[in-house]
Amino acid sequence: MSSSPISLLDDTLASWRQWPGELTVKPSLQATLSAGRSHCSFLVVCESQFFVVRIESKASRALAMQREQELLLLQNLDQLAPKFIWADEHALVTEYTRGRHWIAPTGFTQLIDQVKRLHQYELPIDDFNLLDHVDGYWQKLPHFIQQENGDFFQQQRRHLQETLEHYPDQRLCHNDLIPENIIQHHDNFTFIDWEYAAYNSPYFDLATLVEFAPFSLRQQQALNQQYWGSDDEKHLSALTKFRQVVRFVEWLWESIQSPQKAASVKTRLEKMSAKNHVSSIHS
Repeated sequence: MSSSPISLLDDTLASWRQWPGELTVKPSLQATLSAGRSHCSFLVVCESQFFVVRIESKASRALAMQREQELLLLQNLDQLAPKFIWADEHALVTEYTRGRHWIAPTGFTQLIDQVKRLHQYELPIDDFNLLDHVDGYWQKLPHFIQQENGDFFQQQRRHLQETLEHYPDQRLCHNDLIPENIIQHHDNFTFIDWEYAAYNSPYFDLATLVEFAPFSLRQQQALNQQYWGSDDEKHLSALTKFRQVVRFVEWLWESIQSPQKAASVKTRLEKMSAKNHVSSIHS
């Protein structure tokens, strides 16, 4: 029988003496940060110190990278990630990151510099193939969804394969850089929720920023100038291709987690695909 997130939280708080540092009393629950579609996260406090306790969801982990990989990243990414405190098989404890979720385009220059800094890290983690990753998602879908969307999946998969072949460069990426996973405190940025991080095209992270911020054309050009030192058309074209890739991955993820929401993502993706197809004909 699986334990509830609250009972696992209680177990985690009871282990407070194993946490590094100088805690003198058991931490207490301050607030629930998230308890929805993914892992459950709680804000806890001990005297003047605040921590985030994330209780692992097996269903969510099955869609992400290996947990050991995420823990390794958290312990080696300095100020790019929340400070790692403690973990066991059910829970992850990190230092609470003060700030607010990023609102574009505030701190634009500093944010892009932080993303670029992340992409320069080299850590000993497993190789990652985005094509295999989406195939894994597809295999998890019910048969009736596969039947209804088979042609669409193959179309988007071909686009992904062609895009990856055209842009083979891989760097350490967060792979889920939506505003909710970016914490801004003045000019400092910290990225949270590292469960999907792996080596991938840097354009994937950049395209995620563009799609979910969202960025105007002028802001995309400024992004390329800040990151690449050039706003050459080739970078804009890459962003366009990877924006479709990002939405493809989102559609598959939502198809597993929330088929109703997946329908709206698919509609957006169909429009994006048609627009990109017309653009490629006229280019």
